[in-house]
Formats: sequence, structure tokens, C-alpha cells
Amino acid sequence: MVNQAPDGGGGSGAFAVDVETVRAVIPPLLDSLEVAREVWKHHEKMTEGLGADGTTGVERTAKEFLRRWGHAMGLVVKDGEAITQALAVTVQQYDLAEAVATGLMLRNDLPDGTAQYIPNPNPPISVMNPEQLAAAEAQGKVVRAPTVNADGHPVYVPNPNPPEGVTAAPAKPQGAGA
Repeated sequence: MVNQAPDGGGGSGAFAVDVETVRAVIPPLLDSLEVAREVWKHHEKMTEGLGADGTTGVERTAKEFLRRWGHAMGLVVKDGEAITQALAVTVQQYDLAEAVATGLMLRNDLPDGTAQYIPNPNPPISVMNPEQLAAAEAQGKVVRAPTVNADGHPVYVPNPNPPEGVTAAPAKPQGAGA
């Protein structure tokens, strides 16, 4: 899930996260927490078959074990919920960073020093899906090149002569780091 990335001898020691692995961990963790939550909330039901008076040492020990196990499951649920929330936030932050890096989202710095991220009204061709490409072609932002890609799909390029008032779509993300 997290690996030390090669630092190229620079000594940065940066870490790389496989976001898809983190994303894949969340649903089974939530399922496990649901089971733990049931044990926590209903651990008393498991003692019903042990005898009503709990006078024998085995009965007392079993009931005490189940009481403590139920309490422990409550702690597991609380910690697991916090971990799951942190993983979900991490995935969201990576998704946002990816959207910004590819040009799908733009950072908008606000006067109060905060930032908001907004969809790029003119995303790069390299990240457009087929519907976006069709819409951009209809608007005159892109044109089909006289070739196809390796998969046999049309290749689109920025329109060298877009209609008046239309900005041609960039071929790749623009700005720092692109």
C-alpha cells in the first residue's frame, strides 16, 4: 500500500501510495466494522444459552469473556471508523490532486487565503472522455486528425482555427508541473 519511492540518490526518502489499493481496502474494512458493530451491540445475546444464573465457574467465565469481548469490539469499531475515514479522505485528496495535475480541475485562490477547486471549463484533450470530445468537437474546440490511435479511435487535436469566441482545447495540461 505504501512503499518507499526511489529517491534517485537525492536522499528525499519520499513515499508513494498505491491509491487503488487504499481504495480497495475501504469496502471490506467497512464490512468488517459492521460485523464488529453487531458483536458490540448484541454481545449479551451470546450469553443466553449459558444458563440463567451464571453460578458455575464456566458460565461466569464465559459471560465475563463475552462482556469484555463486546467492549473490545466497541473499541475496534471506534478506531476502525476513524481509520476508514482517514483512508477515505486520503483517497479523495489523491483524486483531487490527480484531477488538478491532469487539468480536469482548476485551483481558485480566494481572497481569504483559502482555495476551492472547480471543474476546468476547457480541459485538455488528453483527459476528455468520448462525450466531452464530441461536445468539444461540436463547439469547435477540437478537430479530428486524419489518423487514428493504436486502438483505432480517432485522434483529436486543438482546433487551429476555432470559431470566434471559442478557445481551442489544450492538448495537454497547462501550467506548473505539466
